[in-house]
Amino acid sequence: MSVLISHMEAFVKLTSGKQKEYWEWKVQNAKLLKHVKTNEIRRDYPDIDYYLKHHEYDVNFKECFRNAGNMCINVKNVKYVEGEISYKGIPLDHAWNKIDDKYFDITKDILFPKNSDYAEYVSIIEMNKEEYIKFILKYKHWGGFIAEKFLKEKKKVNESFYPRLTLNII
Repeated sequence: MSVLISHMEAFVKLTSGKQKEYWEWKVQNAKLLKHVKTNEIRRDYPDIDYYLKHHEYDVNFKECFRNAGNMCINVKNVKYVEGEISYKGIPLDHAWNKIDDKYFDITKDILFPKNSDYAEYVSIIEMNKEEYIKFILKYKHWGGFIAEKFLKEKKKVNESFYPRLTLNII
């Protein structure tokens, strides 16, 4: 069993109303993943290799949403994935990518290639390029779209319930 999914399930029990509905949705969409190192797939995916050869210095510390977003926008068939990682036992919101059935994390693999403290990856949402671009244009930031996706799927348009969603941080 996943530590991260257990953490989410604990919030289902601790909350009520709209918060409970949100945590239930997160648990329902949570998927424990196996992450592969980016260098292991570069040979099989020349577009990823080309992008990283020319943009490796554009991968920035503490900008996982931007890093994964740029990869999604600029490399054919790469999806944007958001969820949580377990870092030294602490759940953190994070973004990474997917191609075919392989999940990879350029933020971790380029900036922290020897760091093995990322114990788990749990995805909550995945977006293709077109959907991701719609989200960044609507919300005017690179990521942190789990709550927005929840609201969209549940057709809850009252964004004042989540005031951070209207911030312009680009």
